[in-house]
Amino acid sequence: MSVTQEAGGQYRIHAADGRYWDEPQPPILGTGFLKGGGARQIAELWAWDDEDRPVLSELDESTQSPGLFLVGPQVRHDPLIYCFVYKFRQRFAAIAGHIAERLDIDDAALLAEYGAWGPFGNSDCCEDCQC
Repeated sequence: MSVTQEAGGQYRIHAADGRYWDEPQPPILGTGFLKGGGARQIAELWAWDDEDRPVLSELDESTQSPGLFLVGPQVRHDPLIYCFVYKFRQRFAAIAGHIAERLDIDDAALLAEYGAWGPFGNSDCCEDCQC
């Protein structure tokens, strides 16, 4: 799979079988649960610590590639490990809020009851979790 920017600012997403899709916005990389984690597919865009984990800012952003955020089981904020869907889903609203702020976009939907990501948008259920 690859992405090219076409005339007029469109992004063309090329599939390995020859199909393609045109999108007006840059695509988001969603790699799923690959051995070694999704960040390994773009390893050169991350700094790595001594335990072979991607180094992230408090905003879950690459310290090496500004604007690149990581969500998923590789996200750790010691002692918290965001290892389950309901736990790393908590981080979506925080990251979306930071992106909205940088792009000067209204983030009111993130602040509504439960926010855009449902009832898991808070850390109450995971305080001091060491799983």
